[in-house]
Amino acid sequence: MRNPVVTSPIVGVTKPAQLADAVAALYVELDEDEAAYLEEPYQPHEAAYLEESFYKRQPVGGLPVVRATAGPSASPRPRP
Repeated sequence: MRNPVVTSPIVGVTKPAQLADAVAALYVELDEDEAAYLEEPYQPHEAAYLEESFYKRQPVGGLPVVRATAGPSASPRPRP
């Protein structure tokens, strides 16, 4: 790939032909003018991050979130 900081492109496919096209694109080589033309419209921007609260588990369908506790039900049963 052209950009050394890109280790893996993001590719989403729903058909085998799309995957074949994506793999074939690995062998396309652009000259400097072609690359500059394609990169010209790109406007750099700061990375966007989601708020920490987004990652916390949310209730589904109004059901409460059940969290594991360190109580008796969370510990293994003693062996006889």
